[in-house]
Amino acid sequence: MLDDKSLKEILDAILASEWIKQRRLDRNVEEEIENFGYQMSKTEFELETLENFFYEDEETVYAVKPIWKYVKNRIESAVESVLTSPQKFILEGRQLRLGSFADDCLEDLKVSILDFYQRLLDDEWAGLTVDEASKRLTKGQQYVALLDSNGRLTREPIPLTRNLQAEIKGEITWDEEESLWGRVIRRRRLHIESNVPFKEGEPYRYKIIDLRKNEENFTIIKT
Repeated sequence: MLDDKSLKEILDAILASEWIKQRRLDRNVEEEIENFGYQMSKTEFELETLENFFYEDEETVYAVKPIWKYVKNRIESAVESVLTSPQKFILEGRQLRLGSFADDCLEDLKVSILDFYQRLLDDEWAGLTVDEASKRLTKGQQYVALLDSNGRLTREPIPLTRNLQAEIKGEITWDEEESLWGRVIRRRRLHIESNVPFKEGEPYRYKIIDLRKNEENFTIIKT
């Protein structure tokens, strides 16, 4: 399990890579509006870009030195553990397929890095008032801001539509769903509804957002 210091070292190296720099330069806002009906938030764009990085070829991913160091250390530890005795090697050694094991390491790292970056991006907005946040948002869009018990933001407002005439309503509910193991899971969610589609030509009018423990309320922001 990597600590925050290690995660930040790896994240900083990824964000400084030429691959990420080029994706930021290639960002096409008009295409985002055409595809989603709004300009993506910084959080949405950055997390999507970061996740896509991990799906690149191995040469690109391992070119980020802290990633290679992390995977290399995991492989060395795994190999060392099965060499502690002949019995250990006989039982587990043949199961250690290094290519697949490295892929699993990268998947673990991806999840941890995305979660860490999400927290950093959230911190840029957490604690702001609605008025303070509104001044930082892209003009000509409608957003939903998720609020804590003090009426302050918990994360970056989520863009909904560039249709400023759309009437948007929301309701917080407890939804139940059955897991693969038959357990009933209750989730607190915000259901967003509009009197017009969020994107022209699309039939749906709804957006569902999973709420976190500290998110007690919401408000719609029009910029």
